[in-house]
Amino acid sequence: MTDTVECATHLTPGSVIVLSAQVPVGTSRQLRDQIRALDPSLELVYSPENLRLGEALACYLKPGHIVIGAVDARAAGAVAELFAPMDAKVYPMSLESSEMVKHALNAFLGTSVALANHWADLCAMMGADYADVALALRADLRVGPKAYLAPGLGFAGGTLGRDLKVLDQLNRERLGGSAPLFGEVLRYNEERMARLADNVSGALPSNGAVCLLGATYKPGTSTLRRSPTFDLARRLLALGHAVSAHDPQADWTEEPTPAGLVVSATPYDAARGADLVILMTEWPDYQTLDPVRLAASTRRAQLLDPKGFLRPREADFRASGWDVSFSIWPPTGSPT
Repeated sequence: MTDTVECATHLTPGSVIVLSAQVPVGTSRQLRDQIRALDPSLELVYSPENLRLGEALACYLKPGHIVIGAVDARAAGAVAELFAPMDAKVYPMSLESSEMVKHALNAFLGTSVALANHWADLCAMMGADYADVALALRADLRVGPKAYLAPGLGFAGGTLGRDLKVLDQLNRERLGGSAPLFGEVLRYNEERMARLADNVSGALPSNGAVCLLGATYKPGTSTLRRSPTFDLARRLLALGHAVSAHDPQADWTEEPTPAGLVVSATPYDAARGADLVILMTEWPDYQTLDPVRLAASTRRAQLLDPKGFLRPREADFRASGWDVSFSIWPPTGSPT
């Protein structure tokens, strides 16, 4: 945050710096002290952004709510006036509270993802259908229709994991380990991909080939940073399997692809010779896949859809000879 302090040296007296970047709790107070040491008339306000990749402009223009963390009421009022044209409720609070809001929100979402995957795994083992369970949970007003209940591969990208790491560090350094949930959620999420790789490998012949559909961590973005597909590909390649991938919008030049991963121009090319197709990203493009054509490309028509994205088309795939699974546990198929 040295840029923020350097910026302060060029400001006119009485200016207010608005910090929106995600920072560990306590950072804004330190920065405020540093800039006021240069000029006591300067102020710093923390207003955490709530943007999402692929939806940044929409989120900025219609944020729903705005958090304003400040020490000085005048500075907080000035920032509230700045945001006044936006149709959003303003929540004024302290610097530390505003920073913790972002940590808490992302930790809540990350924990919700992990909790949904716990339920999905248990449902698979006990013969229950998690899709039905999630449907009933969303109908409960205490949970709600927009709750993070989708099963899958765990959360990816950088945001949720970053804030969980901050809270886990605070737990260890300030609470002596008495709030272990955040670290456990991180550990569970990180282990999930290893479990998937082991289950897939155990269900395939030793030379089995896997096709991964989707490489970005979510639809609507081209970024491959912290790609779960790359993570899974590296694990499967290390286990001796051939791996191919397709994504309709990924920027393949952004990150080095794992050595041995074959990138294909179409999902049908990616599936050629595959023993298992895994849907990794819920791109709308994949909703219109031709199951007959896709099956013709594969060596074995097996589909693993951990997020249940293609559930509405399950009957179409099964009628075309596909063995379809929506859970990473138990393993898809059987060793041959």
